[in-house]
Amino acid sequence: MRDALPDRFQDVRTGPPPDPGDGSVARVGLVGFACATGLGNTARDFYAHLPFDRWLVLDHPRFGLNRTGLDDRCQIGSLEMPGAEVAAWLAGLDAVFAIQAGYAPDLWRLARRCGVRTALMPNAEWFAPAHPDVPLIDRFVAPTRSCAEMLTAVGLGARTVEIPHAVDGGRFAFRRRERADVFLHCRGWGDGDRKGTQFVLEAARRCPGIPFIVRAQERLEAAWPGNVRLLGATVEPEEQYTDGDVAIQPSRYEGVGLPILEAMACGLPTLVPDAPPMNEYPADRRLVVAGELLQGNLVGTPFPVVRTDVDALVVAIRALHGQPIGALSEASRARVAERGWERLRPAYLAALGFIPEPPPLTTPFPTFTPADA
Repeated sequence: MRDALPDRFQDVRTGPPPDPGDGSVARVGLVGFACATGLGNTARDFYAHLPFDRWLVLDHPRFGLNRTGLDDRCQIGSLEMPGAEVAAWLAGLDAVFAIQAGYAPDLWRLARRCGVRTALMPNAEWFAPAHPDVPLIDRFVAPTRSCAEMLTAVGLGARTVEIPHAVDGGRFAFRRRERADVFLHCRGWGDGDRKGTQFVLEAARRCPGIPFIVRAQERLEAAWPGNVRLLGATVEPEEQYTDGDVAIQPSRYEGVGLPILEAMACGLPTLVPDAPPMNEYPADRRLVVAGELLQGNLVGTPFPVVRTDVDALVVAIRALHGQPIGALSEASRARVAERGWERLRPAYLAALGFIPEPPPLTTPFPTFTPADA
């Protein structure tokens, strides 16, 4: 039931759907996971902040379900559920939205057959333009500039709207960090060092007098030096950022890079490599670290990969260590505040089909980038 939602979600899910002026609010469905991963947490946030008519919650084969925030509009499904059940769930909807992929069996074809409009927010590294589902997507929502550029480059620009990935500023509460004493690195589940933890390990070995915290969702097998404190998994993502003064997230590649945005929202100035989309976020050029640009290819589409220069990372860490960072902490929060739900909700409502689309559809990416500094 609706009262099962956590307190922080009550004000955005208990009120009536937004009225565009003529009462015509479409019925939009959400498809996705609800587990303790980036995809699962993102789906939960979208469901909490937008007036979805229903959510087809897919049971993740490895991570299962986190039932926080689920209510009587949620139906549990699986990656192997019969197509007839997917079609039945789609019945009566005006539009359906998914993140990264449809996941539910034959979702996009069945939506077309049912006359349901389709919208997808892709992650660039997992997007294959030649996939047979691509012609079935009516609207692509690009969460980063680099994703929008990729979609345009493969001929999908006319079906793409650019909306920065939203961050819940209430959930990821700000705490001003005053001095750069402790450096924090966070990584998730079995990512093959996608988050660049190996670079952090090397930097920590070269900076024996500087304290580090590494927060990991699973046990890390490595010879960590004595200046590194290892912390385990958290129940909710916001709990990862209670410790530390500066975050280090030298990801090799990202679709969005939620740990970067979340750390910044919590007031942690965050060191990132100079490659998209990671370099779209920092509030100050000092937080962007040089690296070797390479190319990855997971599903047939090249995307940028970066190998962070550990020498440059060590220089950046040493330059910040022991310094006052109050202003940098506030600037980091301010950068993410530009991605708040309050600002972006109207654009999402239009892009996902909740309300008639205003002409022209706005593309409200923050205008400031570190290169402008």
